[in-house]
Amino acid sequence: MRNRLFAWLICLVLTATGGCGKSDRFDTAQTSAPEKQETGAKEPVFRFGIGFSGDGYAVFLKDWKEKVFQETGGDVELELFGGNILGAGSAMCRAVQKGTLTVVASSTSATTDIVPEAAIMDIPGCFPAYSVPHRVYSGEFFEKLNEFYEAQGLELLGLRTGEPWIISSGRKTERLSELRGMTVRTSGSRWHNRLYDALGMKRVEDISLGGLTYLLDDGKVDGIETTYEILRTQGLVEKQPYGLNVPFFHMSSSITMNLEAYESLPDEYRKVLKNTLLELMTKEEERMAETVPDGMEFVSFGREDMETLKEAAEPIRKEILDLVDEELKEAFLKENAGRE
Repeated sequence: MRNRLFAWLICLVLTATGGCGKSDRFDTAQTSAPEKQETGAKEPVFRFGIGFSGDGYAVFLKDWKEKVFQETGGDVELELFGGNILGAGSAMCRAVQKGTLTVVASSTSATTDIVPEAAIMDIPGCFPAYSVPHRVYSGEFFEKLNEFYEAQGLELLGLRTGEPWIISSGRKTERLSELRGMTVRTSGSRWHNRLYDALGMKRVEDISLGGLTYLLDDGKVDGIETTYEILRTQGLVEKQPYGLNVPFFHMSSSITMNLEAYESLPDEYRKVLKNTLLELMTKEEERMAETVPDGMEFVSFGREDMETLKEAAEPIRKEILDLVDEELKEAFLKENAGRE
């Protein structure tokens, strides 16, 4: 029974993702929207699968799915596959590049093995010119970064930074030195890990959010690299009531699509995908910026600890900038400063 259920699930995923999103029901050279049927229900012309991990994406992507369906007259349908059912973020990004999945919602860190330039979003938060919370990108920087995505067979549909990443714990931590020897479940970003290693922290990776409750109960993990929203949606605030309000990094996420599937769409529907996503991302970040964390106590570092943190983070900033095209860096700084 279990094998039959698993086989059914795989068939469902392959049907929904449709490889690169192609169908024998439409011509990939088509450049204008197909005519709508005037009567009766109809099947979508384009059906694309979206993989994502954390529950924080679920409501947002459901809203996007509904708006896309409405604004394309039912011609484009998005199928959601969450809870890491299709693998971790980096694996889903690879699947999108290969065309076995059409769209992925993930941290930008998950794409850096494919698009190294995306690491610019991982510059530590103690360098505020490069790391701004609650920003949705749609201008020159977005377009320039997308050129690097396109070179790898991907299309960047949406890009944003959100909350600060925090280190949560079950006990109050007030000094940087107290992090040394602390066992923390990290997000898996190699740039994040480099900083935490420099600070003497012990890392646990590849643990799903759903498995954290058991690790915390068993005392195998002291803290989590997380955001307040992740803790809230996973029901972990009571187990991790303390957080360091320190700019280690800011959460950055992207919605990425297989380029061939994107180019198979009429121009009108490409605009629908990006414009509806931009609208929803902007509203989401406005909401998040106004959210007041409830049930947690946050601690900030003093000047001495902040200087030590910045010193530890400087080699990471430099290495990332060495990877980045000069024009991309300038566009990033310009947009973060609020200049058009």
